[in-house]
Amino acid sequence: MIRASCSGARTIGLLVLLGLVSGCGFFSSRGANDDGIPSRAPMELMNVAEPVPRWEPRSELGNHSPYKVFGKSYRVLKTSEGYSETGVASWYGTKFHGRKTSSGEPYDVYKISAAHKTLPLPTYVKVTNLENGRTLTVRVNDRGPFKSGRIIDLSYAAAVKLGVFPKGTARVRVEAIPVEKQSVFNRLFTSDSKTKSAPAANTGGGIFVQAGAFSSRSNAERLEQRLKGQQLGNTSTESADARGLFRVMLGPFETRGEAEFAKQRLLDSFGIRALIIQ
Repeated sequence: MIRASCSGARTIGLLVLLGLVSGCGFFSSRGANDDGIPSRAPMELMNVAEPVPRWEPRSELGNHSPYKVFGKSYRVLKTSEGYSETGVASWYGTKFHGRKTSSGEPYDVYKISAAHKTLPLPTYVKVTNLENGRTLTVRVNDRGPFKSGRIIDLSYAAAVKLGVFPKGTARVRVEAIPVEKQSVFNRLFTSDSKTKSAPAANTGGGIFVQAGAFSSRSNAERLEQRLKGQQLGNTSTESADARGLFRVMLGPFETRGEAEFAKQRLLDSFGIRALIIQ
């Protein structure tokens, strides 16, 4: 839900722009503390896990450009690459908990997220509190803040971990994280690299993506472990075929489109030119 606030949360001025039904709440000039402090104590949130940067397609909502709020026009950046800015961060709380963000996702005060005026949604950023040196990886999935001088609106959990709560605001540096460089493994193979595009063995039906083929099982298993947990699909190492190659496979996928998506993610995030096996 698009929100509006005099400290820089969302605004119903985006209604027509984004086609969302919107509610409206206002911070007081004293800062985000008046926006509703969640019941969970700050110490309970210090162990909340940071989001892990990964490639995601742009959300269908929240990326319309240009858009206008309070008479001012904003243009969403074509890419987050190279983005870095220093300014004031604020945070927003329980008044908006459970409501839809600009991207259409529900806002959760207990997750690490943020709102930004021009970064593509979603974007992963590194936020550094310049007043205490704390840093945090944050996923941007909302629009705002629209008060002059504020560059990012943090979720309650993010504000707690960065030390922006309970003060309400802090001077920060926000740097976009280039996802294509996240989780990139060091080259795991030297002489094996020539075998990566070797034809796949019989997969037993279904659509698969071959991420690599190696003469060394240990190299194949190292790649398998790197890819697991990256939301690419089931990942496994096949036993050696007649040519003595161990293959790292993703799948099976139900559709060609799902396989193409996994293949593109392997290229974007790992630099792997994979093969689709059908």
